[in-house]
Amino acid sequence: MKSIFKKGDSKTINRALRLHHNLLKKFIELHGQPVLVHSPHDKKTFMKILKDGFLKIPLQHKQKKKSPYIEKLLNMNNVLYYSLGFAYATRYDFKYGLLFDLNYLRELDYYKSSIVYRCCKNIVDYWDRYNLKELKKLAMKNKVCKEVVDTYYTKKYLGKKKMIFQFWKIEKELYDSIKQSCDRKKLMKIIEDTKKERLVKYPYSKINAKTQAFSGRIQEIIGKKSVNLKTSPYFLGFYIKGKIPDDVMTILNRKYKGKLLFGGNNFKKIR
Repeated sequence: MKSIFKKGDSKTINRALRLHHNLLKKFIELHGQPVLVHSPHDKKTFMKILKDGFLKIPLQHKQKKKSPYIEKLLNMNNVLYYSLGFAYATRYDFKYGLLFDLNYLRELDYYKSSIVYRCCKNIVDYWDRYNLKELKKLAMKNKVCKEVVDTYYTKKYLGKKKMIFQFWKIEKELYDSIKQSCDRKKLMKIIEDTKKERLVKYPYSKINAKTQAFSGRIQEIIGKKSVNLKTSPYFLGFYIKGKIPDDVMTILNRKYKGKLLFGGNNFKKIR
C-alpha cells in the first residue's frame, strides 16, 4: 500500500521544523498557549468533516489510515491523531487543520514522542542485539526491505548509526515478520513497555506540552472518540494554509460562526 505520509530528506525536515516553530510561535502570541491540531490529508476529507460537523474515528469514516498494519499491532487502529502545534501540517504539507485547546489533553493519550516509530525501532534494535536472524530474514524479503535494513546499519543521524529505521516503506513486511517471529511474545512485551514508558498522563501531559512545544520532537497524541465539532468545549477552529477556496469559506460562514480561523499570519473569528 502506498503511504500518503511521505518522509523528506534532512533539509526538507529542517525547513518544515522552522515553519512549524514560526506558526506555533505566532499562534501562542495570539492565543496564549500551544494548540493541538488534527490535520486532514486533503480537501475532500476536510470538506466531509465540515459538512458532517464530526471528526470521526477510522471505523466510522473508512478513510486511509496512517500506518494500518503497525497501528493494528499496537491496538491503535481506531484512533484519531493530533499533533502538538503544526508538526504534521508542516512535515507533510497539509493545507487544512482543526484546532483544539490544550486542555483537551485531559481526554487524550499523550506520548512524548512518536509511539508508532519508537515501537518499530525498539523491535529492530532488539533483533539487532539478540536475534539477528530475524533482521536478516526481513532484509531478504525484497529489495526495499534490504535498502531499509542497510540504511539502519549505514546511515548516520547526529553522528550515530542504527538511529534511522524507515518502517513506513516496509510496513506490511515488518508486520508479517513480527507476527511470524519465534520471539513474538517478547516483541509484544517491547511494544507494551514502550507505550507505558512514553505515555505522559494529564495534567503532566499539559506541562510537557508547554515545555516541549519547540523541542523538535514530534509528540504522538491519540484520541479514541469521535468529536462533535458543534458541542466540543475544546474545539477552537481551523488552520488553513494559503487562499481559502470559496466552497470552504461558504461552509465556514454558514456553520462555524465564532470559531477561530488561523492562516499563519492572520488570526480572526469567523463571522
